[in-house]
Amino acid sequence: MTNPEITDAVDRVTLSRFDMVIDVRSPGEFAEDHVPGAVNLPVLDNQERAVVGTIYVRESRFRARRIGAALVARNVARHIETTLADQPSSVDAGALFFLDYGSPDFFAEDFVGET
Repeated sequence: MTNPEITDAVDRVTLSRFDMVIDVRSPGEFAEDHVPGAVNLPVLDNQERAVVGTIYVRESRFRARRIGAALVARNVARHIETTLADQPSSVDAGALFFLDYGSPDFFAEDFVGET
């Protein structure tokens, strides 16, 4: 399913400049809505997102961010070593990252860049 508001907010000319458009949200969020053609390389899977979100709301924002940061680092490293490892060196290093800043994994912007 694609949300027209998201798709319309993204300039198609801008998207065409990139060899790959990466959506780092959880698989569940990606399934709900994503830019057509985007590749889902989640920084948190659905279960990790739920755990971090629960800790964030019920226990400690700091603890949730610390746990989440470690998970994000591991997951990003895994994507680099697997999915992205076979990308030819000619692939434009640029990519767009889509984050849901209203969710507990909003801290990922510190690791992957702002949108």
